[in-house]
Amino acid sequence: MARATARQPFTGERFVLAAPRVRPVTDADMPFCWDMLYEAAIVSSALRGLPMADVLGRPGVTDRLSAWGRPGDLGCVAVTIDGAALGAAWQRLLAPTRPGLGERAPDDAPEITIAVRRGYRGLGVGSALLAALAGRAREAGWQRLAVSVDPQGGAVRFFRRHGFVAAGRRVGPLGVRELMIGEIG
Repeated sequence: MARATARQPFTGERFVLAAPRVRPVTDADMPFCWDMLYEAAIVSSALRGLPMADVLGRPGVTDRLSAWGRPGDLGCVAVTIDGAALGAAWQRLLAPTRPGLGERAPDDAPEITIAVRRGYRGLGVGSALLAALAGRAREAGWQRLAVSVDPQGGAVRFFRRHGFVAAGRRVGPLGVRELMIGEIG
């Protein structure tokens, strides 16, 4: 990664975010959240390379964001100082009979989705989003959060680093998924 020095100005497109600003999600953020849901879903080998409409129309994907604003829905967006959206995170209580991305989350742990725009990954944006979402969830009375991830993907390492533990594995329409639970209380 290019670094600015006294002799040479910074010319790279990427930059390190000391602490991105994270704010609550608004109705105006919903198109961006749908984009982020697509980014979160295509890490699954079963969906990689599929067009957005095909991915977002699948059972187990669209129910993570459709009809936003239901009881238990919480979300946040990470933005630059200029307000450009970098990533989003949200939690939702999913129906027990839903077609799944994986093992079903327990009733006392809303399921979360986190995604960061390409080009801004690995810079702390996801960690800032998770910390903000966990804080809001604690304030709302939740003690745990759940996430369903591809067991071969980088998300397992990310969530382990943040204290989540494996709680079950299942093969479903999106391939093998690992349920991870994080204590936040």
